[in-house]
Amino acid sequence: MHLMKTNTLLLLSFLTLSVLPPNIAKAQTSIQLSHSQDSIGYLFCPVPTDVSFMIWGQADGYTPGTDVMTININYGDGSDTTFMEDLNGNSPQWFNVNWLSATHIYTSPGSYSVRVIATGPDSQADTLIIAPDIVVGDTCGNISGRVYMDLNSDCVQDNGEDGILNFPVVLYENSQFMEYTYTNVFGDYWFDVPQSTNYEVRLGDYWHPGITPICPSSGSLTLASVPSFNNDYSMECSLTGYDLSGDATGALFRPGFNNGVIWFNISNSRCATVSGDVTLVLDPLLTLDLSQISPTPTSINGDSITWNFTDLDGMDWLSFTLAALTTDSTAVLGDSICVLLIIEPITGDFNPQDNVVEICFPIMNSWDPNIKEVEPAGIGTAGSIDRNEDLTYTVHFQNTGNAPAINVFIKDTLDENLDLSSFRLLSSSHAVETDIRPSGLIKFSFDDIMLADSVSDEPQSHGYVSFRISQKTDLPYGTEIQNTAAIYFDFNPPVITNTVLNTIDSIGIVNGLEETSVAHQQLAAIYPNPATTVLYVDILNELGAVQLYLSDMLGQEVLALQDIRFGKNAIDLSSLTAGMYLVQIRSTKSSLSKRIVVTQ
Repeated sequence: MHLMKTNTLLLLSFLTLSVLPPNIAKAQTSIQLSHSQDSIGYLFCPVPTDVSFMIWGQADGYTPGTDVMTININYGDGSDTTFMEDLNGNSPQWFNVNWLSATHIYTSPGSYSVRVIATGPDSQADTLIIAPDIVVGDTCGNISGRVYMDLNSDCVQDNGEDGILNFPVVLYENSQFMEYTYTNVFGDYWFDVPQSTNYEVRLGDYWHPGITPICPSSGSLTLASVPSFNNDYSMECSLTGYDLSGDATGALFRPGFNNGVIWFNISNSRCATVSGDVTLVLDPLLTLDLSQISPTPTSINGDSITWNFTDLDGMDWLSFTLAALTTDSTAVLGDSICVLLIIEPITGDFNPQDNVVEICFPIMNSWDPNIKEVEPAGIGTAGSIDRNEDLTYTVHFQNTGNAPAINVFIKDTLDENLDLSSFRLLSSSHAVETDIRPSGLIKFSFDDIMLADSVSDEPQSHGYVSFRISQKTDLPYGTEIQNTAAIYFDFNPPVITNTVLNTIDSIGIVNGLEETSVAHQQLAAIYPNPATTVLYVDILNELGAVQLYLSDMLGQEVLALQDIRFGKNAIDLSSLTAGMYLVQIRSTKSSLSKRIVVTQ
């Protein structure tokens, strides 16, 4: 959560050089700077202060073990250092300068530009210049405070009034945006900054629309000087009723393997406390490992896992994990694993349409566990999506080393076509600190994560972070939105994820198909499957009379109900023999069919 580091900074550069070996005549050579990211932090104090750099790059056509790269770092203060680094790997080769080696001490306050030059043995070179991006201050000051629920509206945090987790707080200097941070589990936030008399702290846009500030009601504090402590915000929840919803992410569904994992969360986005249950209906291609479910479920009925919850209010959410899921060996590559998330009670919910969510994950093979995903993925290789559609990004990571990772952090530079102010952290596998720079650089820090290695504990070697962000308004058709992340495990070179791509397109006909799918999804939820004596059918909209028909595989109707209603309906199956049946649900606006298995 820190804006400024007082010890070290990691400066990352990615250089790609395409050249021929020096002993071969070169008709043409090319040098390309393929990717670059700048510093993790950029404000440092007090002087003197240490700043550490890491250089990472790739080269083609050299001889590993023989050729070396010459890396020169000019620190912008009149000094520089040169490193000779070996090339590793085949084609392409890679090289790096360890951040423990490339440490520079800045002795004077100011703003500094950094220049990096990578030169091959044949004098081919590439240059990276980072614009003024290191700001060194002569003195330090701390800004801190807390965001909490003020249940009696007295602007004092009393016993039983909890801090609010992951509330965005924004720092400005001279009305210029400096950095986002998020509150921790106690509701605390802090910034370390150079001395100034022109700082302002503002509350950002929270995911919960009903939580609003009481003191100060403006949600903004102007600071006369730093250090400045106890810059607290008391909040109230003003929306009546409850609104339950959920989201999920998953990965590593590979035919015949047991390393699939699903994480999901539920939340209440209004202010009334509510108790109920959440059910996850698994795809028939998945098999559970009961020892790898957290928390322990209340019940398991066929493909349906249910957890009860009590007193879920508008300040919190609940997280669930299913690891070591086995994907059936008959699964087809390119198909999907789909799960159904059902959050109850539905009756009385402010927006029952989001109480049931179907989430699908691709079945893949030989999958790099450190990947980037975007939802919607879009249509075709261009990832075509509509204008003004929100994007949800998820970064999956796994420690494939042979010892636990003490710290993990992720750097993700947002595309310029995304609206930075709309960023919303959705969920993560472990406690995470999030910092956002004005340039669009996001850093997710998993400090002291102690992530198990895949050799000793494969199910616990995985992690993820997920966030949602909006496009800038009305982007032109053909606009491309790309995203790539860099994942760091302790002091190792970064693991670079795949690049996900979306392209803005006019896809009204696609939207029509999506609307049909959503209509089916919103009509009803049917579970468990297999069922024994009772089948639950949740009607999710006020559609008037809805009919239900149950037929065996010979097409003989065995059950007909002419008037099932909105909410949860229990269907008695005790008179049926074991076997497969077809459930058909019909309303005047939509219909839904699903095969179920009845066991007696």
